[in-house]
Amino acid sequence: MKKYNFILIVGGGHLGYHLAKELLEKEYEVIIIERDKTVADAIRKELGDVVVLGDGTDLGVLKMAGIERADLVVTTTGYDEDNFTIALMAKNQFKVNETFSRLRDPNNEEIFKLCGISQTVCSTSVILELLEQSIEKKSVIPIAALDKGNIEVLDLVLDQYSPSIGIKIRDLGLPLGVLIISVIRGDKSIIPKADTTLSLDDEIILLIPKGLGDEVQKFFVVND
Repeated sequence: MKKYNFILIVGGGHLGYHLAKELLEKEYEVIIIERDKTVADAIRKELGDVVVLGDGTDLGVLKMAGIERADLVVTTTGYDEDNFTIALMAKNQFKVNETFSRLRDPNNEEIFKLCGISQTVCSTSVILELLEQSIEKKSVIPIAALDKGNIEVLDLVLDQYSPSIGIKIRDLGLPLGVLIISVIRGDKSIIPKADTTLSLDDEIILLIPKGLGDEVQKFFVVND
């Protein structure tokens, strides 16, 4: 079996719990992030002090759980949006070597793959099978590598001159095919909705069709 030094699991539900249990029995070092205190307490009672209570989309919680030294992150929350956001943060902000993500809605598989999240799983046995293989390719590719295809990732910070400050996402009038996938505000990563209002110093991560970078930037930054 391929040996990881430290595995971080985000989501302590049925899948996350049983995966952690199996990995601990195989003598892996494992930490689970779980936002529900009742669930976290139950896991701690069964598995010991391997749980961090908090929201896995929060940068501060991820750091507290030790993501900066993790070489594998497995996202098993019940929400594809959370799993997607955490997987991207793990790879692109914390340089985690590999990321496996739970996928509940098959319709979302294509967007996961476009962003380089090639390992999408639905059960403990599948994840364990992946771990038992010596997977050489990275499950999430760096942002810079996406421009080899038809999708690019744009990462922008809103300064005081940004025309989008105070505007709801639905009112931005972004070009067709442009998708805001994350708004990082302080230490919190927000999964954006249509009525999310953008604020000063927000870091905006977008998926855009290749070649639209300059056009899309005009919605968020003012060039000198």
